[in-house]
Amino acid sequence: MTGREAELPGARAAIRFAYTGEVAADSVREALEVLRQAAYLGIEGCGAACLQLLLSMLALAVPEVSVSKPSADGQSSGGFPYPHVLELWECRERWPDPLEEPGFAAVLAFATRQLLAHFGDALAVLNSRSLLAHILGLPASALEALLESDDFGTDTESSVLLLLAEWMAVNHDRTTAATRERLCQRVRLVQLSRPYLHSVLLPLAAEYEVRVALEAAELAAPAPSSPPFPACPSFPGSPTSSSPLISRSSSCVSSPSSPRTPATPAPPSSTSSSPRPPPLPGWFPITVTEASFITGLAGASDQERRKLNEEAGDVYDLSLPWYSSRPRRQCLPPEGRTYEWELPSRDLERALSAIKPGEQLGLQGASLAGGPAVYFAGGFAWETFIFLEAGAAPSAPVASMMAVECALPASVARPCPRHKVMAAPSISARLALHHWRNGVRQEECMCYRSTTHVATGTSTGKALQHLRLLPAAPPGAAALGAGGAGGRRVDAWEAYLHEGRMSGAFTLLPPQPAPQPAAAAFSKLW
Repeated sequence: MTGREAELPGARAAIRFAYTGEVAADSVREALEVLRQAAYLGIEGCGAACLQLLLSMLALAVPEVSVSKPSADGQSSGGFPYPHVLELWECRERWPDPLEEPGFAAVLAFATRQLLAHFGDALAVLNSRSLLAHILGLPASALEALLESDDFGTDTESSVLLLLAEWMAVNHDRTTAATRERLCQRVRLVQLSRPYLHSVLLPLAAEYEVRVALEAAELAAPAPSSPPFPACPSFPGSPTSSSPLISRSSSCVSSPSSPRTPATPAPPSSTSSSPRPPPLPGWFPITVTEASFITGLAGASDQERRKLNEEAGDVYDLSLPWYSSRPRRQCLPPEGRTYEWELPSRDLERALSAIKPGEQLGLQGASLAGGPAVYFAGGFAWETFIFLEAGAAPSAPVASMMAVECALPASVARPCPRHKVMAAPSISARLALHHWRNGVRQEECMCYRSTTHVATGTSTGKALQHLRLLPAAPPGAAALGAGGAGGRRVDAWEAYLHEGRMSGAFTLLPPQPAPQPAAAAFSKLW
């Protein structure tokens, strides 16, 4: 009747509906099969009943997921609370033809709204331990639905590209080249920030061309005993259990006024001691020529853009989202989004007691949401810390400031091993350190504007204003733990310590719009 034995259960369920009016399906996969067989057999009313059953399944949430169950293709749901939504995206090959079953569009729209309601926006995912784990377990079709939606918010499109790179770091080897290309095409490249266009997109394009050339050479050459061309830099082939965003060694930092080797920025958290490898070099399928064209197009005036589009219409597919100027939802409200952090006073006291004359230390707090105080915005990692610098003399006071360091996350930096990635991004943010006066909390702030650029691997800071001056140590005193004749060094921090800890906040503000380039002037030559 149906031609395949695997289709018999769905066909029987569709025929049963004709007698009982009930759809016998316990999963999304089974409901989709009944829907298909009902359309084939022409059973009236069964299709609408299947669609209604699918909608009710998609609305079911699992309040707490303690153990992530693998999906049909071996991927983990990562604790996503709507397992039937994931199952729908995993069964893409069973979706009905939209022309034959137009009502299925409502099912897809509802499933997409469930994804958007859970994940919210790119910054929420990148700065959350649980959401990042959830999104890394999404099937490719579900991630594609997020990336192509205008309602998937972000601060800038650069954060969307970073999020895709994080997903690729986990799922690269589980996807086909066609799937990766389709996902990469959902990034609106002309809306990338200038640092990302020059320092991320172009190196990614260069690595892609190298990878294509090496693969072509391997196919064309006879099988020698040893490869005639150098292989791409080695990265572990199978994914491990943590993200490139996850893993950081916190230690001393150098002066904010001078560059230092950037530490691998950490995201929300990890359950593994070994970091996951970044995507393989050449994972983003774009040529250097087209990446250069997009970079020029992004900085062009409206008049220049129209002329360039006229010339490039026969060369590039301008219908791709790469060339879309349609903005996503801005996820940062006017008042910004605030992340709070804290540092135990015992850590401060230990550092002040151990610091040597002339030494510099960076103390990183912990985010209240878990993990180190590293936040992601504009596609970059922004690490907040307290900077300490001891004077040359043992009795000299310790200079201190609150500081922010910028770094390019590993998932978009390491896939370009042949290119040293350098950038000077800007951020609109406010770094606050709490101090206390008569039991009332007050804020000491440092503001960043979009006109202030911070090179990757360097820091900017502001001296603390409410450190108490301690009496100078008596001649010959060499106890580094002493702040002078009046007590310990930590006593100078009295205004910043409350209930056994220091605390502060990092507020991400909406990026200020970049000035539009002036239109090119043309004069008649006739």
